Amino acid sequence: MEKFKFRLERVLDVKRIREKEKQREWVVARMEREERQREEHELKLDHQAFNNRRKTNASIGEMKIEAELSRGIRFKIRKQAIKVAQATLLEDQANQRLLEAMKERKVLDNLRDRKQEEHRIEENRQEQKSIDEVASRRYIDTLHKGSRS
Repeated sequence: MEKFKFRLERVLDVKRIREKEKQREWVVARMEREERQREEHELKLDHQAFNNRRKTNASIGEMKIEAELSRGIRFKIRKQAIKVAQATLLEDQANQRLLEAMKERKVLDNLRDRKQEEHRIEENRQEQKSIDEVASRRYIDTLHKGSRS
């Protein structure tokens, strides 16, 4: 019997390539989200450091300036939180596309495995049939030789 050949192997190869592309897209999206979170964390640290440096005996003018600076930093933090949320959404979408590509590839992998098992079973059946035929011929030959004697 001939060697097993999966007729959808090219389709499976395309699915594997697509899955790798989706995995790369997800990694890029994850890195982007992590970078946005790092930037947000740095802004929060800056705000905390700024608050720790505030003068307790500052004049009203200095207090107004400090309050305005603090408001500006808080605005940047809120703006960065929005960027983090957007990056998280993009990462989630990329992850969903990756999962879908993995499912598509897995379906074909399972089909290939089933077809390969069917082929193996058929090979075994053919081999057993050949063995049975040889055994039958030998048995018949021994019967003929035994009846001639």
